Formats: sequence, C-alpha cells, structure tokens
Amino acid sequence: VTAAYVVPNGIEPGDWQRPEFETARISAENADAHPLLAYTGRVEWEKGVQTLVSAMPALRRAHPGIRLLVAGRGTYLDDVQRQAAHHGLDSSIKFLGWVSEEDLRAIVAAADLAVAPSLYEPFGLVALEAAAIGTPLVVSRSGGLAEFAADDQRALTFTPGDAASLEQAVNAALADPRATHERAERAREAVLAD
Repeated sequence: VTAAYVVPNGIEPGDWQRPEFETARISAENADAHPLLAYTGRVEWEKGVQTLVSAMPALRRAHPGIRLLVAGRGTYLDDVQRQAAHHGLDSSIKFLGWVSEEDLRAIVAAADLAVAPSLYEPFGLVALEAAAIGTPLVVSRSGGLAEFAADDQRALTFTPGDAASLEQAVNAALADPRATHERAERAREAVLAD
C-alpha cells in the first residue's frame, strides 16, 4: 500500500504583509474611489480580465465611485484597454502595467476587493497573496480558485467568463461588509495554516 500526499501550492506569508506607507500612498492616490477593486497578474485572455471589464459598466451604475486597478502586463493588455475605452471606462479603470513587489502588495492591501476572474486556473497564487494580506476576494469558480473559495466560505465565486455573475458576486461582497470580512479572515487563516 502506498500513501498519497497532497502538497498544496503556497506562498511565503511573511512576504505578504501590509506595507503601511505604500498602502497609504495607494489609498491617497485613489481617495475618490469607492469602492476600490484590484486585479493583479498577467493580462492574458485566459486570466479573464475582459470579463471584469465587461462587468464594470453595471458595477459603475451600482457604485458610481468604483475604480479598478489593473496591475500587470501581457499579450492581451492592448485588447483589454481598447475594450475599456469602448465602454467609456477611462476614469474607472487604471492600467498600471508592471509594478514592483512592494507596490503590488500595497495595491492589494488598499483594495476593498481583489478579483481573480480567470477563465481557467490550475491554482491561482493571486488568491493566496490577497488572502495573506487580508483583502477580501471574489474569484471565478474555476479549478484551484474554486477549491480555495471552499463553497464561498473564503471567497465569493462567479461563473467564469460571465460578467453578470461577476457583477452579482462583487455586489454581494460589497453589500455585506461583515460577511465579506469574515470570509477574508477564514481565507487568511487557511493560507497561514495550509
């Protein structure tokens, strides 16, 4: 009889602490944003940033001060920027390109929600990073992201590629700050424990 062991993907939680000065700077730069969403990672088709951009007009109607920070670059960046411009989202989405590790942590820490909209995702380290820093998550119900969300106990989920489903998940997270905070705490505890 052979034993089977599962070794989960992981991050170094000590690297994902809230950088207070940089977080305050990001918050100040986005002081007019309520709420502030963050997407971090490669900007590729399979990462689903286009789904998040598609959801932004409806989210802006529900939350006129909403802003999305997109930190990352990739082969799909030009397409997503054109999509945002087509929807008239220039004031609601900031494309930051590549950012330093320190700024990346600050962006995640300053956000009200981190969104991982992958169309498919074997695991998704961005969810662990946001959870480690304590930022609430909204993630697609895809692969490892869905597994980490633990039936919406650690993060709210939505159907991959479905902008209306993503919008509903973001609205639900924003509508109940207490439940959202509790999910973020469970997610952080899971990262630290596992």
